[in-house]
Amino acid sequence: MGNLLLQTPFFIHGFQPYFTTGGGAFHESLESQSETSFGANTGGGVKIALAGPIRARVDYRLFRLKGEPLYDTVHRVYAGLNINF
Repeated sequence: MGNLLLQTPFFIHGFQPYFTTGGGAFHESLESQSETSFGANTGGGVKIALAGPIRARVDYRLFRLKGEPLYDTVHRVYAGLNINF
């Protein structure tokens, strides 16, 4: 999936909130079931300044999947580290 990201241009008290939305193709398979179709996602999160250029990132996404997926609405929480350059 491809996404657009809208975020504040600067950190506010060590936090940089953002909103994201996008869409694209997905594929899932489980045993004999398989589905390939399109979906959309929306969500948001925050980048947290840790030390120097290192940032933590936490975000939430809501996926709405078309076709006949196992679940047509999927919630995800992601976390990771980023290096700002």
